[in-house]
This record gives sequence, C-alpha cells and structure tokens, in this order.
Amino acid sequence: MVMSKRYLKKFSMKSYFPTLTILMFVSLVSACSTITHVEQIGNNKTPLEKDCEVTVIEKTKLLATYEVLGKIETHIKGNIFFGGSVKTNDEGYKELRAKSCALGGNAFVIDDSMETSSAEMRHVHIWARVFNIPKAL
Repeated sequence: MVMSKRYLKKFSMKSYFPTLTILMFVSLVSACSTITHVEQIGNNKTPLEKDCEVTVIEKTKLLATYEVLGKIETHIKGNIFFGGSVKTNDEGYKELRAKSCALGGNAFVIDDSMETSSAEMRHVHIWARVFNIPKAL
C-alpha cells in the first residue's frame, strides 16, 4: 500500500500536537488529588487553629462517653511518577488532622481504611469520626 503525500500531510504529528499537549496537561494535573467529605454532627464547635494538636485514638477505648463532632470520609490518590505515593499514616493522618481541627475536635478514630494500588496509582480511602476528649487521655 502506497500512501500519498496528501494523506501523510493530513495526519502528521503537527495536527496531533495540541491534542497530545492537552492530554499530557490533564494527566499531570490529575496525578494527585484529595477529596474529603465532612459531616458535622451535633452542636457547632469553634474551629481550632489549622496546626492544632490532634490525637489518634484506637477503637478499643471507650468512646461512647464522648460527643461525636463529625464524620470524615477522605479519598487520596497519587501517582508514583509525580511524587504521589500515599499512605494512611502520612497523607491520610495529615488530612484527618486538618479536618478535625476545622470541626473543633482534638481527636479522631479511624473506623475503616483501605489502601489500594493500580499500575502507577496509589489510593487511600479513610472513614473516621472526630471527638473532643479531655486532655488527660
């Protein structure tokens, strides 16, 4: 099969360059992202400073005596080629601490979490509850 010059000219790389550039930009922008849903429960508490001290408490402690200020569901994804290796103890805790402070809480408990990977993508999905507990704990 012989291709004519007109055919080659019509489908040259120059015609695809803008499309490829846009696709590369979109893939870079969407390489790492965080989506968090916060549900406030009960009375409004005064938000704490952004860098407030937040304690991670274990499920085994008796939490029924403390008021639940809110529920947090966060999904963090990262692309390992663009520095997006996400972990529950790193990026997950950082996001939960920030949202706990915004709710006025000083502690959270992780009810469930899941870490998955697919090709170069890493995903962390966390469900947590925020509490305001006495400093003695």
